Amino acid sequence: STLVTLNENNAVIFWDVTRTWPLGDSVAQETDVASSTALSPDGRTLAISEANGINLQDVTSNIVINTFSNDHVSRVNSVSLSPDKNILLTAGEDGKTIVWDLKTFQPLSDPITGYSIFSPGGKFVAFVDGIKNTTTLWSLASQQVIGRPFSGQNVIFSVDEKFVTVGDAIKNTVTLWDLTVEQAIGEPLVAQSTAFSPDSKTLAVMDGYTTTLWDLTTQKVIGEPITG
Repeated sequence: STLVTLNENNAVIFWDVTRTWPLGDSVAQETDVASSTALSPDGRTLAISEANGINLQDVTSNIVINTFSNDHVSRVNSVSLSPDKNILLTAGEDGKTIVWDLKTFQPLSDPITGYSIFSPGGKFVAFVDGIKNTTTLWSLASQQVIGRPFSGQNVIFSVDEKFVTVGDAIKNTVTLWDLTVEQAIGEPLVAQSTAFSPDSKTLAVMDGYTTTLWDLTTQKVIGEPITG
């Protein structure tokens, strides 16, 4: 098991968390100055954003898999790997996100405004523009934008990636989107927050002290709203 941290000098440090003595004694390696790191879900690949580019490194062997240039006009603030390790997202101080194809190490599109969020399985990316208060959904399969930008910034995907909600704290509304047909379901709901059930069959919609449960299969309300 491995833990990755950035120290006060922005150097990447690998820690072996299986050892029983203090973690400070378990430094495995330091790399050049870095601004951000991301570990793949399987813990085997590490993306490191550095001043001159982005490194992909094998955690087990500590060997650099590939290095490619930073196409941002400024420093990279964060990096994120898709669950299948085929896609890398880099977000820069320029307010843009670049989607990288790790098979070709080339961008899949022009830089997109906003920070980004992967869906649980990595099929979709949500790009959130904090200035415009909008969210744009992007399909990695088609490499195209899905529908129109939504109003709001609070993005929640269902576990099965069939649905997504986008909440607008300014308008106090939530939009529910069916990703299988790429269409919004009904009109935006009045709500402060939402939560999907683990089986992705039910959506809880919270408005103040009232919670309404929705059956996502029938797209109908389940019973009476719950208060308290």
